[in-house]
Amino acid sequence: MKQLVRFFAFGMLTGCLALHAQNFSGTDAFGSDSGNWTNGATANGGAFSVSGGVLNFTDPILAGGTSSSAARYWNLNAGSYTADWQVQIDLTLNLTQVASQVTALTFGLGSSLDSTDRVEFTLQQTYMMPGTRYIYGAFITNGSGGLPASMTSTGNTVTLRAAYQAASHQITLDFNDGSGFSTVTAAIIDGSGLNWGMGLTDSFGFGLVASNLTNGGPTAAISSGVYADNFLASGAAIPEPSTYAAAFGVLALLVAGLKRRFGQQ
Repeated sequence: MKQLVRFFAFGMLTGCLALHAQNFSGTDAFGSDSGNWTNGATANGGAFSVSGGVLNFTDPILAGGTSSSAARYWNLNAGSYTADWQVQIDLTLNLTQVASQVTALTFGLGSSLDSTDRVEFTLQQTYMMPGTRYIYGAFITNGSGGLPASMTSTGNTVTLRAAYQAASHQITLDFNDGSGFSTVTAAIIDGSGLNWGMGLTDSFGFGLVASNLTNGGPTAAISSGVYADNFLASGAAIPEPSTYAAAFGVLALLVAGLKRRFGQQ
C-alpha cells in the first residue's frame, strides 16, 4: 500500500531569487561544503550535513506521531523563465524502518513570483513496502493540486530530473534508476497550462527537503542511508551517459566533413 508524505516547504525559495545570476548552472558532488547552499528550516532534530562525500540526512528517534525534516536551497543561481534548463540530483533511501515509519526526499522547484506555485518531486520509502521506492511528481498551483503522478522503483538510488522548455513553458519530471530516464509527469505552467502567471524577470529556485515520520510507535534513528549526491544544474540539456560517445562521434564527423570541404588532409 502506498503512503504519500508531502511537505510544503518551498515558500522560502521565493523572495530574492531575482537577485541571483541566471541561468541554472553548477555542480556539487558534496566532497566538501561548497557554500552554494542555504540551510532552510528544520524540525524535531532533522539535519542535513555534508559528510562521507554526500549530503546526508540525520534524525533522532522520534515519538509516535512526530515528524522531522530538514531543508537546503541552492543559492548560486536561479532558473530562467526565458531560457531552457535542466536540474538533476541522485537521491538514496536505503534504511531499515520500524513499523509506521515513512521517509522521503523531495526535490522542489518554486516560482519567484508566488510561493504557492511550485513543483514537488519525491522519492519515498515506507515500512509497508521496504523493497519498493515510490516516485511522486506534483504541480502545485495556488497552494493546491490534484493527486500526484506516481511510479515505482526497486532501486535504492534514483536520479530525479526536471527539464524546462522556455518556448512552451513546460516542465518535465523524469527519473532514472539505472535503466534510463522515464517521464513521471509533465505540465505547461503558463499559457495553455496551469497559468502560474510568471513574467520575463521571474525565475525558479531549487530546494531539497528530507522528511521522516511515524504514524504509530517511535521511529528508528537515521544516521545514514538517506542522502543526496551528484547535483547538476545546466542551462543546456544534460546528456545521459550513453549519449556522450554519440555526441563525440557526431562532432568527429562534423570536423571530418569540414576538413574535406576545405581541402585539408
